[in-house]
Amino acid sequence: MIARMTSADELLRALPIRGIRVRAGSYGNCGGVIIAVVDLEPGTAEGVEVVDGLIDVPDWAEDFPDDIELCVLKVGEGVKAGFLELFDAEPAVRLVLRRLKFNLVDAVTSVGPRAGRLVVAEAVRLASAVPVSTQSAGSD
Repeated sequence: MIARMTSADELLRALPIRGIRVRAGSYGNCGGVIIAVVDLEPGTAEGVEVVDGLIDVPDWAEDFPDDIELCVLKVGEGVKAGFLELFDAEPAVRLVLRRLKFNLVDAVTSVGPRAGRLVVAEAVRLASAVPVSTQSAGSD
């Protein structure tokens, strides 16, 4: 059984967590969908620092830079809210967006914060599922 993570410090010890993939929303309704692949890394500033490290966006994205910026902002807001809801604190982490796909028309403002909350939930799940070794790498 996996123990429940009870503090942001526990999550911070598990960082970096790379390739966190989430999907928020639905293809089957008008609410839209966002698919994001992110990394969570230890931060150097207080709170969540959102780093727009997008390396993979749709071709049309360069025609809508304000929408990309808004989507990044909304996902970041969701990550901050997710940490506050779970730990009553916003730990010093860097959220690095690696891939982002979304519906321009309606997914950004409504689904972005949900995607951010899912990032936190998935990071906690991943960090909880991997036991932290107390043994140094390479020692027997």
